[in-house]
Amino acid sequence: MAEVSYAVQVNECGIFASRVGFDFWTEQILMRPISRRIKWLALGPSGGLAQIPCEDKEEAEFVRGYMTEHGIRPNHVKVKRIKAEDKANGQVSRG
Repeated sequence: MAEVSYAVQVNECGIFASRVGFDFWTEQILMRPISRRIKWLALGPSGGLAQIPCEDKEEAEFVRGYMTEHGIRPNHVKVKRIKAEDKANGQVSRG
């Protein structure tokens, strides 16, 4: 059985486009030590797709909840399951 871990996937483009949660994302996430954990899956001129690795599903749900409580729209931040082989390739499984 493949090892499974979890991550919070953040659609930075959505945050920048909507301006909802923008201050929280830029000031409380990107400027803090948690930003060292961020893995960028895609980058573009209007933002990127970020992945914040978590120890388990509960931590990922907590991080997602914390972000949505501080203004980031729920459709811009999701909990994703990552299989070990996908993790090695930098891919995120759906679900």
